[in-house]
Amino acid sequence: MSDPIAPGFGPEDLEAGAFNLGPRISQPMHGDQHWLSRHWYEIPRDDPEWPDVYTYTDAMSYAPGEEIAFHSSTTALHWGMRIYRDGAEPELIHAADNLTG
Repeated sequence: MSDPIAPGFGPEDLEAGAFNLGPRISQPMHGDQHWLSRHWYEIPRDDPEWPDVYTYTDAMSYAPGEEIAFHSSTTALHWGMRIYRDGAEPELIHAADNLTG
């Protein structure tokens, strides 16, 4: 049965038949689309009404006092970032507003 959210991506829709035996099908998607049932990569919308910001760090966690390097790319003219310490009650550590895109 085809996936009702992602038609054309059920096991019977693959060229080789059984699920995960056919060629990998990749397609561009946006962050708010259904992504769980298919292989995807994220791309900017190229729509000024929907600016995108992509930010990542070089590690998943850091020790206290350790320097963090943020790598960002955006289609927005200006954007902001909030950094929280994760926990039972997240704590705002740093805020940066009006960053240039």
